[in-house]
Amino acid sequence: MRKIFFSILVALAPLSAAVAAQTFEVRSELEEVRLSFAKEFRLKSQATERNYRIQIAVVGDEPEDGYPVLFVLDGDAYFSGVASMANAMARSRAQVDNLSLLIVGVGYSADEPIDVEQRSLDYTPPLRSNASAEERAKFGQADRFYHFLQSELISYLTEQYRIDSKHLALFGHSFGALYGLYDLLQEDSLFNYFILSSPSIWWHNKRIQDFASDRQLASIKHVRITVGELEGVVASDDARRASRNMMGNAELLFQQLKDGGDAVEFMVYPGESHGSVAYKSVLDSLKFLQTKLP
Repeated sequence: MRKIFFSILVALAPLSAAVAAQTFEVRSELEEVRLSFAKEFRLKSQATERNYRIQIAVVGDEPEDGYPVLFVLDGDAYFSGVASMANAMARSRAQVDNLSLLIVGVGYSADEPIDVEQRSLDYTPPLRSNASAEERAKFGQADRFYHFLQSELISYLTEQYRIDSKHLALFGHSFGALYGLYDLLQEDSLFNYFILSSPSIWWHNKRIQDFASDRQLASIKHVRITVGELEGVVASDDARRASRNMMGNAELLFQQLKDGGDAVEFMVYPGESHGSVAYKSVLDSLKFLQTKLP
């Protein structure tokens, strides 16, 4: 009996090898995954003279006043996750999960989740007058990015979709949150809701604080500030990390905005680092907006 069984195994060996080879060949032809309910296009900006990859997902039924919009900076990294979760919430039968939203990912390239060079230009505030030419080539064009959002991207969305301009939200992490804070401090802020994940307040000797001193609160903004527990300064930290003081700066920002009249929430995520907290923050932004949107 054992001889017969062994003979069968020997006979099947070539077939198994052929199947394995065929399976390997199929796997080598896999294509890039795209969200079935999302669209994307490329937009060349006149304001920044840079190219953007814009991803859009229409989630839920259109509200009477049009769709609220959530803009997701570093969209190459975060759009897919938040759009997928929003789509699942919109399809849920539970009323608590029901959601209608236009989600717009603002990114640069499908090749890399984070484009360090371009985001460093777009997301950092204008530099001080004594900044070097080398610094100006790498940073400080948030004012141009502001005009790109206002005059080009939002204008395009208004033409293509019925959007509720009174309910525009922005998510940004790290430098993206620094841009969000810059926008928040502008007299003509573009957004009503801000989810600021681990904002890089430390950047350029806290340059962002120079814009806070002249702020006039035209209307109350709804702000959620998040940070990872592991971003706090501890005794063993090196000087570079200690100087950034992500948690301390976030707590101070929370208090300043609260004292200034904004509706502010502050959340520390246990066990999360600067890299991992972004995904908790962007997904929770949907729950945050659910409680604020009409």
